[in-house]
Amino acid sequence: MSDYLGDFNINSNVYYKFSTNDGSGGRIEPVSAFDNTDVRIYKNDSATQRASVSGVVMTSPFDSMVGIQDIRIDLSDNDDPGYYTSASDYNVVLYPDKTVDSQNVSKVLFSFSIQNRYTRGTDSASLASELSAHDAKIDIAQLSLNTISADVSGLDGSVMRGTDSASLATSLSAHDLKLDIAQLSLNTISADVSGLDGSVMRGTDSALTLTDISLSAIADAIWNETTSGHTTANTYGNEVATSAGILLTQLAESYASQGTSATASQLLYMIWSRLKSLVDVNTTSPDSLKLDDETVAMTFTTDSALTPTQMIRNT
Repeated sequence: MSDYLGDFNINSNVYYKFSTNDGSGGRIEPVSAFDNTDVRIYKNDSATQRASVSGVVMTSPFDSMVGIQDIRIDLSDNDDPGYYTSASDYNVVLYPDKTVDSQNVSKVLFSFSIQNRYTRGTDSASLASELSAHDAKIDIAQLSLNTISADVSGLDGSVMRGTDSASLATSLSAHDLKLDIAQLSLNTISADVSGLDGSVMRGTDSALTLTDISLSAIADAIWNETTSGHTTANTYGNEVATSAGILLTQLAESYASQGTSATASQLLYMIWSRLKSLVDVNTTSPDSLKLDDETVAMTFTTDSALTPTQMIRNT
């Protein structure tokens, strides 16, 4: 008996491996490697094989294993136009021109189908190609809410029945209809609410909904707030307010030690100190002074007193 590999989607691939054995069951290779011409494909009960071997790949031996062969069939190949179609069954037959253990062999390797197995319902009935209106049975639990009209005031409750044929209600009116808001499909709500009357839109506490807030109003509320209002650490507003404040705050005088990294404040003082000491010329050992114009902040060595091309900081 051959293997049934299953129901495949059209344009997919079918994979299958099989073995070749000698008369005692030992593994053996054919006298020469199988190729795709050793395989025949038949559709349904037709005696006419597929006219082309294009899309059929035979690997013999597979992974260098003696007696193991591999076949792959590409169902998207259309070299024999229209051969692979949905709602069809196929049988794959090994009928080589090579011998195995000195014997001419043949075997129906496997079968498969292309989209030819119907989905079944719980009563095992095949899905019909057409459904007439009076035969259609719709599971109310799966009914999309967007097909239910919001206007139910005209429904006659006396003819609406449950599965136990009990009347759902003696009458239904719009104010009696209770919808589970958790199941309400949002795609039934129009994105354009500009025409809605806010006085009739209520929250769970019957509070009126707010009117739309414009982007300009949001921007104004954020950027026009005073810096004192931005107090939460690690927020953008607080960072901006803090950064702006630094520019208006006096910086404590400080200089980085030779060979160490400097803070922004130290760098500013070191640049200022060096610039104001440029008048210190005609020496190979210039100094930079602190704010008091007396205390030495940094010392340097140059390669020339008059035309220096290099300056090295000492301290």
